[in-house]
Amino acid sequence: MRTREMKFCNYGLSDTRVAELMQYCREPDHAETVKRAAVYANAGLSDILTKSLTTGTGYIRLMYTDDIFYAKPDFYAYRRLTLALLDILLTESDPGFWKTDVLEDWLESRGKRRRCRPAFRKQKEPQKT
Repeated sequence: MRTREMKFCNYGLSDTRVAELMQYCREPDHAETVKRAAVYANAGLSDILTKSLTTGTGYIRLMYTDDIFYAKPDFYAYRRLTLALLDILLTESDPGFWKTDVLEDWLESRGKRRRCRPAFRKQKEPQKT
């Protein structure tokens, strides 16, 4: 599955965990940890991802101040990936896990195994005969 198609549920993150991570990113003491996760997600976009997550600024506002050479869906896909990597960084204690090949294998396996389910499904109306 492409990075652009990955959602939080593909990474195994619940809505409450995403809210916790966003709150963690906004604290000034944790900017270096957020930067580290952003570099793993996309080194070329890491400064802008870090700025976005630490200040809560979205793509449109960042376009006015920074040069973003990514489309909006790609930007938010890498932002989701950064939060997923931040979650791993905060919970994973094995330093060997952060080797590039191990991390890529893990991300690939997560994308294949997890499928997002819609929060609600419309009930089919009974057919009138």
